[in-house]
Amino acid sequence: MAGSASCPVCRQTETETTVELRGVPVFCNVQYPSAEEARAQPTGDLVLELCRGCGHLFNRTFDASLLDYNQEYENSLHFSAVFNQFAHDLAVGLVDRHDLRGKRVLDVGCGKGDFLSLISDLGGNDGFGFDQSYEIGRAAIPERGTVRYFNEFFGPQHSDLCPDLITCRHVLEHIVEPVPFLKGLSDAVAEPGHCRFYLEVPNALFTVRDLGIWDLIYEHCQYFSASSLARACTLAGIATDDVTESFGGQYLGLNGRIAAQESAAGTFVDPSGVVRTATRFHEAFQSKLQRWRAALSTLPAPVVVWGGGSKGVTFLNLVDRDAKVTAIVDVNPHKQGKFAPGTGHPIVSPADLRELRPQTVLVMNPLYRDEIAGMLDGLGLSPCLTDLD
Repeated sequence: MAGSASCPVCRQTETETTVELRGVPVFCNVQYPSAEEARAQPTGDLVLELCRGCGHLFNRTFDASLLDYNQEYENSLHFSAVFNQFAHDLAVGLVDRHDLRGKRVLDVGCGKGDFLSLISDLGGNDGFGFDQSYEIGRAAIPERGTVRYFNEFFGPQHSDLCPDLITCRHVLEHIVEPVPFLKGLSDAVAEPGHCRFYLEVPNALFTVRDLGIWDLIYEHCQYFSASSLARACTLAGIATDDVTESFGGQYLGLNGRIAAQESAAGTFVDPSGVVRTATRFHEAFQSKLQRWRAALSTLPAPVVVWGGGSKGVTFLNLVDRDAKVTAIVDVNPHKQGKFAPGTGHPIVSPADLRELRPQTVLVMNPLYRDEIAGMLDGLGLSPCLTDLD
């Protein structure tokens, strides 16, 4: 379907619509004290547009006025041993790559502060975190190094911090104008030749190639491929050293550095592969959606979904029209006892399954399958584990 929007990255207008989702919750990562409040959450439309020029995907109907990020935004994954191992390995890699020992690290969009605390501790670094959703006391205090958090946006007023590394993880996909945002980061660094960047975003190619369709959420107005992420950095004056997939292909990580505009190209990534895949996404998306709508009623009950984040909430809002799922299970205690946006499903702890005794557990992310199986075994439960393939 021909589109009619300008790409937020390269500004080309040769776009096409891939998928349209109407009336989805504007927040997947805010939980509510009652089912009624959860069901009454505002909704918006997600019309996923593909830019054929740079391989970027974006929601052309996104309305930023519907979103207000604050401390109620809860998307921490650091209560999972699997995710903590990933974060630890990433932090170790960055410390070694950039010799971050006794240095300064800025984490723009630090969430609750877990990753910044980790990287500060590993290298004895001084960390500075910026996020409106940060909550005092959530992150561990590093044994080495220091951390300081700001409930505000990072900007030119903080240029005196002189960081050796800026990390910005799972933020850029929320930004309406990603290139000016990145340019603002580079402009706010007092010593550009000295500072390095690490950016991490969900991988749009995983969404369209591996049919990670449950990652389509309203909070994400941008869906970066390797090509569009590198292009955005080039346009912002950040040279790309490398772009790699991580976390089972679900994430993209980009290492870069501030460079003069004329020399910022760095690594070029060909967009043709993601463009070819994305043009076939509509049919594959509809097929998977219909398959799960039909399959849900055939699964042995009670049925629970394991994972109360974006994937679980999107799945329930798109698929569970007849309330076949009893509850959502999540290891994050800050979600437990609350209700999921849009559908109002209760969010329970793993221990609550002793009473619910599910016959089917839908595993939203297969990377956690072994961890989930171990928890169920420890509870003396043996339901059927089903991946959302």
